[in-house]
Amino acid sequence: MPSLLSRNSTALPGLSGTARFDRETTKVVRRAGRGDVVVLNHPDLDRKTCDVLIRADVAAVVNLASSITGRYPNAGPLQLVQAGILLIDCVDGELQDEIKDGAKVRIHEGDIFLGQRLIGQGIELREEEIKDLLADAKQSLAAHLDDFAGNMVNFLHDESPLLVEGIGVPDLDVPLKDRQVVVVGANTGFEKDLKRVRPFIKEYQPILIGVNGGADALFRSGSKPDLIIGDPDVISSETLKCGAQILLPAEPDGYAKGLERVQDLGVGAMTFPAASSPADLALLLAYHHGASLIATVGIRGSLEDFFDRDGVDDAPSTFLTRLRVGDRLVDGRALATLYRSRVSITAIALFVLALMSAALVVLLIVNGVEDPLRWAIDTWNSFALWVQGIIQDLRQ
Repeated sequence: MPSLLSRNSTALPGLSGTARFDRETTKVVRRAGRGDVVVLNHPDLDRKTCDVLIRADVAAVVNLASSITGRYPNAGPLQLVQAGILLIDCVDGELQDEIKDGAKVRIHEGDIFLGQRLIGQGIELREEEIKDLLADAKQSLAAHLDDFAGNMVNFLHDESPLLVEGIGVPDLDVPLKDRQVVVVGANTGFEKDLKRVRPFIKEYQPILIGVNGGADALFRSGSKPDLIIGDPDVISSETLKCGAQILLPAEPDGYAKGLERVQDLGVGAMTFPAASSPADLALLLAYHHGASLIATVGIRGSLEDFFDRDGVDDAPSTFLTRLRVGDRLVDGRALATLYRSRVSITAIALFVLALMSAALVVLLIVNGVEDPLRWAIDTWNSFALWVQGIIQDLRQ
């Protein structure tokens, strides 16, 4: 007991954990694990990065930069705090030079300690403070809309042959004309949405297009993608070798990132030179090849996404692609809801019909009916008259 009291009396306040640090956000996020303190330098912390950190169940995020600069209302920091993750913002001091990946650090009231030595000071962002910052940032939306409009005009000027006429769209080994197509990406909530559309996929056997991590998700779920579009460096070798036709987004000069990896795997691939994002290229590919319906799962395209740091460059492409695809495009969540309703009504109708058939057979046996057809007609007429009587009583 004295030993236990001694330990408690010397315990230092605050939150302690293993530091994960790298100058590149993607690298440090990839290494983050449960209970870690992630140290990064990421102005306008985007939602995609925060989603990964939340799934990793980290304890705290220490941002050397401003998580909300006010340029636009990025939702990432609010998601972190609402998930119970401590967020320390705008850290100064010697932290970037002193911190080492794997070191044990402690955070208390915005101060960061290595052992008992203070190596950085920041601001703990709480939910109410973040909401105030987001409210201020929303006022800058008008300026961003002006920039967005200008970028959209430039994009349309450069990519109108592809958008309007489909010039540059490669030929495919997989026929898409008059087929239903499901395009699966790897954005927020995609795994849950993919699970919801599984009954639709099972019954209708649509063409499946995997975009980046969405290709892996399809393969893990037991549905082999027919087409894969994106960066091979973020797709597993097993998925790349599953037999799907692979298309790589390419620069105007024809260079395609990840082509060497695909070739090393002994898999063929085609390049698709265009400035659009892989997800938008998948939609345009399905549209120009005559798909009758294009459902998206894990593909972002809301107004909020246009101003998220991770999607700013792709915003004109996303907007104009959806404008071009038009009435063939449907969100996978809506498709799953409509399909589930149709299945439910059909199942209920079949169940009721089966009950009525069973009841009819039982009545025929019990009553020893000699003329079943005559009996059925008389019974139906009696039932109809009974219903009519009830209706008349209600009217009176």
